[in-house]
Amino acid sequence: RVRDRGHRPSGPDRRERELQDERDRKAREAETLARNTKAAADLKRFRELAEEARFLIANTNPVAEKVTFFNPAAGLAKATEALAVADPWGGTLAAFPLDRERPALAQDLYQLLLLMAQVRSQGGGADAARQTLDLLARAAGLRPPTRSLHRLRGPALAATGRAADAAAEAQKAADPATPLTADDHFLLGEEVRVGLT
Repeated sequence: RVRDRGHRPSGPDRRERELQDERDRKAREAETLARNTKAAADLKRFRELAEEARFLIANTNPVAEKVTFFNPAAGLAKATEALAVADPWGGTLAAFPLDRERPALAQDLYQLLLLMAQVRSQGGGADAARQTLDLLARAAGLRPPTRSLHRLRGPALAATGRAADAAAEAQKAADPATPLTADDHFLLGEEVRVGLT
């Protein structure tokens, strides 16, 4: 008796399967290339918009420092456009396909969100506080919070009636163990500058 060993593809069937596997592989490679190319273009656009936002929100004329280009409304509009570019990548940028670029992107996005939060917070009132808290919540998912995040979150919590939480944030902002970056110094300087204009 000839034992049944199951169906095995004949020569032509096997060749067709190999060709299909090759087509599938090339399709996957093309899809990956297209996704990465789009991500690179979107990243470039995000950084351009973020830079425009920073220029409008926090810039002085290098020749005559008394002449400012401070335009927070226009800066927030550009920053919002930048966030819309980043939205498809998710709150932690897990959907961003360029692994090597992800840490720098996370830092850039974190900085932009804090800058937006600082400008929003200057409007005062409960609505501005809630918008500030939303921006800070998004920033908190990108990296360990720095002092600026706690410094901005405290007053926003206080403005929404959460005094105990606000006090805890103030303690974290003053804690030497809380990370302090160059951007924290910049944001604090901007707060002082705006307060003097």
